[in-house]
Amino acid sequence: MAVDPIPEDVRTYLREHFHDVTDEPSRPDRYVFGVTVKGIPRKLKVDKSVFTFPADDVRNYLREFDVACQLESSDIEIKDLLKK
Repeated sequence: MAVDPIPEDVRTYLREHFHDVTDEPSRPDRYVFGVTVKGIPRKLKVDKSVFTFPADDVRNYLREFDVACQLESSDIEIKDLLKK
């Protein structure tokens, strides 16, 4: 499976917080990343429309909403950076 370079900011963010980061096969409407948190598999689903925003906006969103911390308790789906 080829890795799509577009969501590299998300991959980089996840690798800062988790050792085990994987890309799942691309879906038509979203990217799906897998991480393992304390032995529990978690998924981060990111709508492809998010990547129409500037890269800084994506990075800031991930940090501002502490997505890594949220993944410790559940799977997450990001559909729109404008809806907080």
